[in-house]
Amino acid sequence: MKIAITGAAGFIGYHLAKHFAAQGNDVLAIDNCEFQMEDSIAIFNRRMRDLGLPDYPEYESLHTSTKFPTLYFMRSDVVSFHFTKLAFGLFKPDIIIHLTGTVGIQDSFNHTNFYVQNNVCGFIQVLEYCKQNPHVRLFYASSSSVHGDCGVPISPYGVTKRTMEDLAHVYSNSFDLSITGLRFFTVYGPYGRSDMMAFKFIKSIYEEYPFQVFNDGKNKRSFTYIDDVVKSVSLLLEKDKLLPIYEIGNVEQNSVSEFLTEILNTIDKEPNVEVVGIQPGDVFETLADTSDLFNDIGYRPDTPIEYGIEETVKWYKEAFAQ
Repeated sequence: MKIAITGAAGFIGYHLAKHFAAQGNDVLAIDNCEFQMEDSIAIFNRRMRDLGLPDYPEYESLHTSTKFPTLYFMRSDVVSFHFTKLAFGLFKPDIIIHLTGTVGIQDSFNHTNFYVQNNVCGFIQVLEYCKQNPHVRLFYASSSSVHGDCGVPISPYGVTKRTMEDLAHVYSNSFDLSITGLRFFTVYGPYGRSDMMAFKFIKSIYEEYPFQVFNDGKNKRSFTYIDDVVKSVSLLLEKDKLLPIYEIGNVEQNSVSEFLTEILNTIDKEPNVEVVGIQPGDVFETLADTSDLFNDIGYRPDTPIEYGIEETVKWYKEAFAQ
C-alpha cells in the first residue's frame, strides 16, 4: 500500500507515518515544517529524529528515513501545491491522508484569513488532485469543533472544518470519489502539540508557573489517546466501503478538572492554578458518537485517561524534565 500523508510532521501525522512505515508500507510524508513556538520546534525536532529524518530538511527535496527504508519525506506547502502535486504524481499514492492545516480555536479569531487559506484552500488542492485521479482514496482530518453549539460551529476554526466536510460531500458525490472525514476529539499523548492542555499543564507544573483553568474545569471532553487514533485509522484503511464521516474519540467523557487531577496524581507536585472564565469559541462538552466506527471496524477508542496520562507524563519527563 502506498500512502501519502500531509501534515506528517504534526502530532497525529507523525504517529501515523511511523505506524504505516513500520508495517512496511511505502509512505510519502509531506509537511511545510513551519512551527513557530519554541516548544513546538523542540517537539517537531524530536518527531523528525524518531522517524530517522533531518531536523530541518531543505524545501522541495526528497529525504529517505534512516530508520524506515520505505518512509520518504518532502518539505512542501500543500496550499501552493505545485511541488506537492508533482510529488503525488511521482509517488502515485493509493491513499492520501490529509492532515495539513492550521489548528487551535482561540487563534482562529485573530487569524481567520490564515485558517481559511490553510484549511479550506489547501483542502481544495487535494480534492482537485483526487478529482483528476479518482482511484485514490482520500482521508482527511476534521474536528469535534464542527459540532459547536446545537450543531453550529462557534469558532472560525470550526467553520473551516465544517466547510471541509461540505466540500468533501460535494466532490465525493459529483465525481464519484472515495472520501472519508475523520472527526478527531481532543487527542493527546506522547509527542503531542505544545498548545494543547495536556502539554501546557504538565509543563507548568515542572517549570512552576501559573496555569489558567477555564470555567473552573467544568467543561467536558472525549479525551482520546493517540494510540486509539492510530488503530482506528489503520482499521479504516483496511475497509473498502466507508461512510463519509467517522467520529474518532473516547467513548468515556471526562471533565477538564478530572483530567488535570489525574495529571497531578501522576506527577505528585503542587500546581499554580488560576481559575478564569469561559473562552470564546469553547463548547461546554464534546462526546464522540462512535457507533458508526464500531459497526464498521469493530473497534472504538476506550483508553482510560489514567493510562494515557501516565504515558504522556513519562514521555514529557524523558524529553523535557531531565
